[in-house]
Amino acid sequence: MRIDMKRQAEVSKRRGLANKTTLAVLAFVIGFAVTYLGTSYLFSAEILNVNFFYKELFIPDTVSEGIIRIAVALLLVFFLQFLAIIVFALASPAAKVRPGTPTALAQDPDYYEVYNYSD
Repeated sequence: MRIDMKRQAEVSKRRGLANKTTLAVLAFVIGFAVTYLGTSYLFSAEILNVNFFYKELFIPDTVSEGIIRIAVALLLVFFLQFLAIIVFALASPAAKVRPGTPTALAQDPDYYEVYNYSD
């Protein structure tokens, strides 16, 4: 009986993770598309120059401009994801809960308290 309650608790914690994973992948793809369009604009407006990557960063000339645009877009996406994590850590109330902070309600209920051991 206790094992079943523990299993139900673990399943309820995992419920919705597939939706969150799908949402995270979708956010990553949308972020990549936006940053790729942004880097394409920066390259076309000559704000970023391919010669900078070839000469200053010592990237071989055999690497095409498209690969460099994709790499810059991925770097920007990772940077934006990092900023999103930092903002979540600073602004979210769930991120502000410190372990060991006394609260009136436990976040993980103790399922052993449900049973009455007096037979």
